[in-house]
Amino acid sequence: MFKKINLPFKLQSRQCATNAARKILPVVKLNEEVNNSLKEEKFKPRKQPGVVLRTVVELPKWLIKAMKRALEEHPRKTVVQDAIELYRHLNGRHPPPEQELINQKYAEEIKKLAESGKYISLDGQDDEKVQETLHKDTLKILRKKVHPWAPIEYDKYRGLMYMIARGAHDYAIMYRILKEIQTRDPEFKPKSLMDFGSGVGSVSWVASQFWQKSLREYMCVDASEKMCDLAEWIAKLAEPKIRNIYFKQYLPVTNDNYDIVVCAFTLMELPNRKTRIETILNLWRKTDKYLVIVDQGTNAGFKLINEARDFITNMINIHKKRELYESFVFSPCPHELKCPRYDDGTNTPCNFEVRFFPLQFRRGHMIYTERYSYVVFKKGSSREDNDKWPRLVRETITHSRMAICRMCTSEGKLQEIIFSKAKHEKFLFRCAKKSMWGDRLPIEINNSSEVISEVKGEEIIENEATEEVTDDEDDNEETNDKDEKK
Repeated sequence: MFKKINLPFKLQSRQCATNAARKILPVVKLNEEVNNSLKEEKFKPRKQPGVVLRTVVELPKWLIKAMKRALEEHPRKTVVQDAIELYRHLNGRHPPPEQELINQKYAEEIKKLAESGKYISLDGQDDEKVQETLHKDTLKILRKKVHPWAPIEYDKYRGLMYMIARGAHDYAIMYRILKEIQTRDPEFKPKSLMDFGSGVGSVSWVASQFWQKSLREYMCVDASEKMCDLAEWIAKLAEPKIRNIYFKQYLPVTNDNYDIVVCAFTLMELPNRKTRIETILNLWRKTDKYLVIVDQGTNAGFKLINEARDFITNMINIHKKRELYESFVFSPCPHELKCPRYDDGTNTPCNFEVRFFPLQFRRGHMIYTERYSYVVFKKGSSREDNDKWPRLVRETITHSRMAICRMCTSEGKLQEIIFSKAKHEKFLFRCAKKSMWGDRLPIEINNSSEVISEVKGEEIIENEATEEVTDDEDDNEETNDKDEKK
């Protein structure tokens, strides 16, 4: 016993290290093509193919001028203050409660009140009054427990409020999402685009930046006539000019399809689940290549995105079985299985973050961040190997010799992997360390292999001791990252 306690520290470390090495650990391998490119110095780890967007999104100059010009007829300070209130309201919204849920909650609360013994008629003559009081008290409790919902009617002034409150935010979010489509699918040259719930036209602003030459038709649909008028007025000031852009208040009845269909921040405005599902189905039928659905990065927004995702992935699986046509979830998920974040018990959304310069009326360069939830479906093709790369769904935790990545994998699971200089290849570790929330890692994960290390604990200790605390190349890359952010 005493011998065990008095073992030299080096031998104790050796035993601990050997036991730890025998645990079942995932085998992680860097994509061979990416690894070769890194060796040949075609790009650096911080610019590996899975990186989505690192730069801070900036509004085009013509758009800033147009927005400020739109406010000339109104007191700017008042509009900005009202826009802040609208932003808070939109961020705190919940989808409309279903009638079934309301009835269920009502039955539960009225039963509790009835069993409390406070609502009993002593003489039996005032039963109607007692029941009416019970009903009113139940409704009061229900208003606190069920989130109220009402559609927002956008007139001209409220349209300006939305432009200030969400214009830059929506632009930055759509820029990041569409940029990934353009980067991963450079051969995609859309000729037509439909934006359902177009608002002030942020989707068209971004799309014209990426596919100005190929896009021949922009179909913008919004229920508010005044919002359509504002969006049309802004589009006329675009540089370069956005050609063939049309605004309607209803979905086109024709059977025309569009290369890319977008539904951004609109599902929350629909009155119930049935209407949402019918709308998503109509949009899917009108999609030729890409369907993009976006909402707030809150739990409420994520719930709506997951609802749409479940509905379409079920259709995709049915179509695969019947061999009708191929489709898959393009981003952010590397799989068509059930979302692991939705039922992981943390009550946190699967969301992502974008950094951007807001519309500013004073001098300065403040950088804002906005979180959002989204899903992109690709129609007409199957998932390739690089579409299976895991995506980082939380911030990477980094240390000089370690990086912790929390990812969603192609197996439909959330997985945390600790990368270190000692145990992983050089370029694999650097790619992991330079990765950021929302990026994809070009790796293959094998969870079925048992890692049995023959390396002794002493050797592990020696390897760690002989490693340099700093790495010149890593330091240079970190400096470059800081320069890019500036």
